[in-house]
Amino acid sequence: MAGRQFYEFGPFRLDPARRLLSRQGEVIPLTSKVLDTLLVLVENRGRVVDKEELMKAVWPDTFVEEGNLTQNISMLRKVLGESPTQHAYIETLPKRGYRFVASVTEAAAGPWLNRRKAVLGAAALLVVLGIAGGTLLFHTGRTKSPVSSLTAVPLTSDPGFELHPSFSPDGNQVAFAWDGEKRDNFDIYVKLIGAEHPLRLTTNPARDFCPAWSPDGRSIAFLRDLGGGKAAVLVIPAIGGPERRLADNHPWAPGWAPVIEGSLEWSPDGKWLATTDKSSLAEPMGVFLISLETGEKRRLTSPPRLSQGYGDGNAAFSPDGRTLAFSRVSVEERSELCLLALSGDLTAKGGGRCRSLSGQNPYGLVWTPDGREVIFSSGDWLGRPSLWRVSAFEPQLSSLQRLPSLGEGAQHPAVSRVAGRLAYDSLVYDLDIWRLELPDPTQTARKAAQPAELISSTRHEWNAQYSPDGKRIVFLSNRSGRPAVWVCASDGSDPVQLTSFPAPVTGCPRWSPDGQQIVFDSNLEGQYEVYVINADGGRPRRLTHNPADDAVASWSRDGRWIYFSSNRTGEWQVWKMPPDEGGAIQVTRHGGFGPFESFDGKSVCYCRARGLTSLWGMPVGGGEETKIVDSATETFTVVDQGIYFVPPRNPQGSSSIQFLSFATGRITPIAAVHGPTRSGLSVSPDGRFLLYVSGEVQGSDLMLAENFR
Repeated sequence: MAGRQFYEFGPFRLDPARRLLSRQGEVIPLTSKVLDTLLVLVENRGRVVDKEELMKAVWPDTFVEEGNLTQNISMLRKVLGESPTQHAYIETLPKRGYRFVASVTEAAAGPWLNRRKAVLGAAALLVVLGIAGGTLLFHTGRTKSPVSSLTAVPLTSDPGFELHPSFSPDGNQVAFAWDGEKRDNFDIYVKLIGAEHPLRLTTNPARDFCPAWSPDGRSIAFLRDLGGGKAAVLVIPAIGGPERRLADNHPWAPGWAPVIEGSLEWSPDGKWLATTDKSSLAEPMGVFLISLETGEKRRLTSPPRLSQGYGDGNAAFSPDGRTLAFSRVSVEERSELCLLALSGDLTAKGGGRCRSLSGQNPYGLVWTPDGREVIFSSGDWLGRPSLWRVSAFEPQLSSLQRLPSLGEGAQHPAVSRVAGRLAYDSLVYDLDIWRLELPDPTQTARKAAQPAELISSTRHEWNAQYSPDGKRIVFLSNRSGRPAVWVCASDGSDPVQLTSFPAPVTGCPRWSPDGQQIVFDSNLEGQYEVYVINADGGRPRRLTHNPADDAVASWSRDGRWIYFSSNRTGEWQVWKMPPDEGGAIQVTRHGGFGPFESFDGKSVCYCRARGLTSLWGMPVGGGEETKIVDSATETFTVVDQGIYFVPPRNPQGSSSIQFLSFATGRITPIAAVHGPTRSGLSVSPDGRFLLYVSGEVQGSDLMLAENFR
């Protein structure tokens, strides 16, 4: 087979024939138009490509605004690792266009298909074929399988979002949800693997999600969003035709981002659909069965009575139909993987067993063809999701393995039990730290400032805080592979990594008043604990030693106390302890999370609960708790003149930063923010700048890996 041409620059390889960009062998997911933009620049390297010429090349038959091109260039800069001030690959010529300036090597690839088969064949030899006997759920015998080296290639590369793949029984077709060429509405599509264009099955103006192919291959079930947290469960012939509405359900809470995603799963005999539902809006979600013949509903799991928006979901039947895997999310966001033994008529045998996955939040569950492991996607709301596998006999950290060769951004896995294929959708998603110049509070006419990106990479940055002298910034980043504490100069330069915990989550770094230490939390030991590290690096010191979760800490203004959030009483409350590991003292009694002491050191401010909440305050020595802001998120910071906070997003999904003045009690909008604003606000000591985190999902494509075991 003749070799193909490809381009190499820095650590990157660009393969025009397969339309892939990789870094040191790992494929980087890009939307089709972003990849087209890179191809045009690389093929015209060294030459200035005018904006108009570039737009015509990328969008030959469509009129688009210049902002689309700017967005593509911005995404390429992140992927290539360019800083806001140093452009090693793409040079901007103001008012003209762009030039690719990096050195490019053009070479011929070897017979990739033959090499690929050899690699996958060798990897297949590493699969463990035997397993210790026993059929008890969560058996103590380990069945740990080595992670094979998989290569994933794009199955789709259309604009917008392609989500929720589901294989046909023979593994040769994939059903999925797509928001279309115009990105105006999600519908269900079917694509034959190897074909260019998919077949559109639904055309309803409501959004259609979560297709699931029936075991006999004749039908596809899916969810239709009806608004208000309600969805319809429908079935349509796999070749298209009239829809049949089976039932309605409540797969998520109205006005709340779905903690447990809506999902559908056929029973192996094709007679039932498992879905996420609840009997009333006040109760937690559970797994229900819906009869394909009558539409009858039957509850299968009964989670503890927790707050609205949490419970059980993501159900998946084992290949033999004897076990149901599902996820359980508690009010403290402690996620568990649960297994429930089933009888022949799909009734539960006992209450099931659940195990924590040490910080992983499983969703999109699917079994391996041999029924020994469960594949799932996991990633907290800050991290790009990844695919993981865990033994069905020992679902805990010791048997948990990430599929590293598939990269990050992978979610909603699907497995073909016949063809040995793995499909998933891959997000292009980014969070960065932005800096906003604050208006002068003494001026009556406030001029809106333009925010600027300050700290960014190809991964995520969040939870930044200025040092007391304003010369440094501490922040979190997963640019090294896991969330870690980093420190940089106030202009975003000279980043230095301070922690390297092998923990799923490390978070919320906060400076001590003298700028010598940083307090943070991590779930290195399974539960969250509070740690302290010197600001110049060194060995972290663990402060809390409690079986409960202790997290989200901050210092008192005089440095004598460290406030933190803990659920050791059964619900989140604010506690405090001396930094020398003295005894902890409970501060709040009616709920508290994310504490900050006021600038004068006389009171402590906090959220009443997690998620959508209200802001409260109380004297540091105890006393009456007073509501400060009726409706807010966990994202806030306290300064001497008031509180900067982020309210819930409006119905259009927009975010904003607002300021509550202590002097007047008036709330003033400071800036509208495009994209979600999350996890951390910080104001420079001179009051000039505010740091915040913002990011958005750019799109998603379906990816396909062959020879999956």
